[in-house]
Amino acid sequence: MINKLGYERPTPIQALALPIIMSGRDFIGVAAAGSGKTLAFVLPMLRHIKDQPPVVTGDGPIAVVMAPTPELAQQIHIEIAEVLGITCACIYGGSRFDQQISALKRGCEIVVSTPDNMIDVLGPGSGVSNLG
Repeated sequence: MINKLGYERPTPIQALALPIIMSGRDFIGVAAAGSGKTLAFVLPMLRHIKDQPPVVTGDGPIAVVMAPTPELAQQIHIEIAEVLGITCACIYGGSRFDQQISALKRGCEIVVSTPDNMIDVLGPGSGVSNLG
């Protein structure tokens, strides 16, 4: 996967993070923009997702990514959905809530969200029942 995405070898953050995350332990890392951080935490998710039955309408998500800002949530979503081809929903402020809820109800493998918007989605009246 790393070669397919244009990397010849893991970046330093990936080399540190991947063995720790793949062993099931938590990892906190700091690295510059463009250093491959997203791939460092998404690759272990992909391994887990591939071990699950296919997601159908009303299923999922299998994994949740929390992002501190809407801009970062969108960036992570693009990397996951477009670059890696994973079914992904993005929940963030400043976008139509009904479209975001619809994406969750259709089913997805990963949801990327800001914390405040995830609280809204989990609240009463959202109509989303596949996140519990």
